[in-house]
Amino acid sequence: PIFTLFCILIGCHSILASSTWTSSAETNVNPADAFSFKVALKPQNVDVLESTFWTISDPKSPFHGRYLDDQQIKDIISLPEAKIQEVQTYLTQSGEQNCDLKIRSSIHNDYL
Repeated sequence: PIFTLFCILIGCHSILASSTWTSSAETNVNPADAFSFKVALKPQNVDVLESTFWTISDPKSPFHGRYLDDQQIKDIISLPEAKIQEVQTYLTQSGEQNCDLKIRSSIHNDYL
């Protein structure tokens, strides 16, 4: 899959319901309570990022010390915008209708 559920605290009863998820009768959750969760997006080009890491870390390399900034890292590992939008659409359409769902992405687009 292009995303993996990282952490979720059940608040809105049917948000992101999956056929493999279960509900606990022991959970006392107020549906009006706010909660947060993260969705981890599987990065692409991890091998390129690792190779770059070793190249800039090698004192014998002409690229030694030329560290990447956040945008350069994002350019390497971020999924295409269409894939990120696909996950955001899924989250929005699968959510509880009475929830105020706000989706933000991390600096490298590896979490929503």
